[in-house]
Amino acid sequence: MMFPSRSSLVRCAIRQPIVFLRRWPKTGVVVCAITLGLVAVLSVFVWTRYHYRAALWCLHNDLLKDARRHLELSLQVWPHDLETNLLLARVCRMGGDYIQAERQLDECKRIGGMSDRIQLEWVLMKAQSGEILRWEPGLRRCLEEKHPDSVWILQTLAHRHLSDLRFMAALGYLDEWLKHDPDNLRALSWRGWVREKMENVEGAYDDAVRILQIAPDRWEIRLRLVEYLLGGRKVPEAEEHLEILRRDHADDTRVMHAWGQYQYHNGNLDEARQTFDALLQKAPDDAKALFERGQIEIQEGRLDTAEKFLRRSIETDPGNVDAQYALFFTLQNNPKRKGSAKQALSEYKTVQEAAKKIRQLLKDLDRMPGNTNIMVETGKVFLLHGNAKLGAQFLNRALNVNPYHKEGHELLIDYYEKTGDKKKADIHRKALVDLFPSPPVP
Repeated sequence: MMFPSRSSLVRCAIRQPIVFLRRWPKTGVVVCAITLGLVAVLSVFVWTRYHYRAALWCLHNDLLKDARRHLELSLQVWPHDLETNLLLARVCRMGGDYIQAERQLDECKRIGGMSDRIQLEWVLMKAQSGEILRWEPGLRRCLEEKHPDSVWILQTLAHRHLSDLRFMAALGYLDEWLKHDPDNLRALSWRGWVREKMENVEGAYDDAVRILQIAPDRWEIRLRLVEYLLGGRKVPEAEEHLEILRRDHADDTRVMHAWGQYQYHNGNLDEARQTFDALLQKAPDDAKALFERGQIEIQEGRLDTAEKFLRRSIETDPGNVDAQYALFFTLQNNPKRKGSAKQALSEYKTVQEAAKKIRQLLKDLDRMPGNTNIMVETGKVFLLHGNAKLGAQFLNRALNVNPYHKEGHELLIDYYEKTGDKKKADIHRKALVDLFPSPPVP
């Protein structure tokens, strides 16, 4: 008995459809059309599902731009998929593109009508964009009831409180988020930043280490880890990480700064000077680099040169307490400049007190988030001592809650006048006239 060869089986398989088409041409055409249609539909389904799953992976790994790109590619071939449109709305909101997020939600409503999930996303967009005091109580109730979209709620609340510098509230939501998703890179990164601001450097260090265990390519997190190590004088432990950073990002000014600090802590002052000089050629107004150059000059006894660097650093960043003290120290120890030390000491104490006051005001806001007097006072201190942009942010927050806060309007008029934004200054002038009309002259 002879068995058919492989080639004969292939020829037979090819010949059978041809025979079928010759015998029943009309039926064959219909079958081919149906088959091609099914293949096309299946291809579209596979394409869209691939990009949807890829977007979810990107979100878990804090790659918002990539997630958005995958979703947009999916919608190019399947524009009426409700889940993809809703996820794109969320991604746009997370990235601060509220206009596109609103468009996507309108599309979701058109496709499937208004649902609880779409309504929740509208609320999350309002809360994240600034209306947190209005919507947070309801969102907290959703969390207590174990809402299926709890992770999205926690992320939104954490995002808003981070933006408002309400560190305790943000930390609570981040901890809860990480219970649901322990290895979420965005949550770990945000929590590390919050812990750093709350002076829990050990906790921030732990979060950075965990991120690098999950995603070793996150070089900015590696840089943050190096900064923690150098700040804690754990200089030898920073070397391995710095080698990786310098291999891949040697020209980045932040990496150059960390490398200069490493050299300084190791006593290599000449190398450190060369590193910071190269950095200042790329970024002449880098306040941190100017401060470090001043420190090197102090170490080598060139106090006149140190003063020049420190004054430039303070001019760029008036709220730098360390630079203010270094300037006082320089003047105090320079016989030719000792007469200026008293004023420098006074300025140092003023900035130190301002920093202390800001820390206390932020703690007060954590306890009383709707207190507009605290918001205005915080904005005022920031305006006077180093971070005018952040100060304006606090003042605008206060006026969104209570537009009748007269001092808030007055401070913003002065800020916008100084920054050359006459249009916004006029808006607050008009608000003062409308809200606080002058009494009629008798």
